[in-house]
Amino acid sequence: MIGLLLVGCSQPGSSDAAALKKVFEKPATGQESSDFTAAKGVVEQAISAVTDGDLPRAIETLAVARFQQNLSDEQREAVQNAMGFVQTQLANRAEAGDIAAKEALERYRAMKRR
Repeated sequence: MIGLLLVGCSQPGSSDAAALKKVFEKPATGQESSDFTAAKGVVEQAISAVTDGDLPRAIETLAVARFQQNLSDEQREAVQNAMGFVQTQLANRAEAGDIAAKEALERYRAMKRR
């Protein structure tokens, strides 16, 4: 199911991934090229993590992406939506007893408190 997030199928989260990819195809109006390149690199790492099924790395990388300077509103919203999907998947895994997912959620919550 995680792979479906990225392939654009009509599964939960696929529209979030499609939106994330779309808003990082080119810089937003008025966005500096260097800001865009840095943010896109982080987002690509997050997408790769999701594709690999590495949700702990995905949530951490998306959190870094969210704090990139000079994101457009559309880019920030797409990152946030993808984070919501990954958080839900991690919570489901943690509830099912996945220790790595539980630890990833704890690290993410600690990042938010800083």
